[in-house]
Amino acid sequence: MPNTVAFIGNTFARCTQCCFDFSISHGGRNDVTTHINGEKHKALAADASTTQSVASFFRPEVAKTVIEAETRWSMFVVKHNFAFLSSDHASKRFSHMFPDSDIARKFGCARTKCTAIVKEALSPHFHAKVLQNMSNPYSIMIDESNSKEDKSCIILVRVLDAEIGNVK
Repeated sequence: MPNTVAFIGNTFARCTQCCFDFSISHGGRNDVTTHINGEKHKALAADASTTQSVASFFRPEVAKTVIEAETRWSMFVVKHNFAFLSSDHASKRFSHMFPDSDIARKFGCARTKCTAIVKEALSPHFHAKVLQNMSNPYSIMIDESNSKEDKSCIILVRVLDAEIGNVK
């Protein structure tokens, strides 16, 4: 039975099977043996041996493809200038349109998640790409939103990508 240092001090040990802190200040190894032979530990250890790990409920290959699908959807929303609100409806429709797909069933990319993916994951990547191309010809467009809930200032930079010879 693996024991680790308890959260409450150096004179206590933590049983990793039953998550119980017990004193080892008087008996040391004998305290560990007493704990192992106790009824509480035996009952909790028996329960722990039949409990499945949380990881067994997830299939990493499906989770990875779902994340990829959500990222691709977020890119689609931005590229085609859809409202993030449209993600609320599309997300529900995919599971109805593709009932035999695990990816579509687990796809969950409504407006909040879609916005977070764009702002936190995609934006830094494309921001760095724009900065790389700033020595090329570019134009800047500004659009402001002054609604009560979400005030924003969108700055759109169109840059000539010399690698592909196209404006992005």
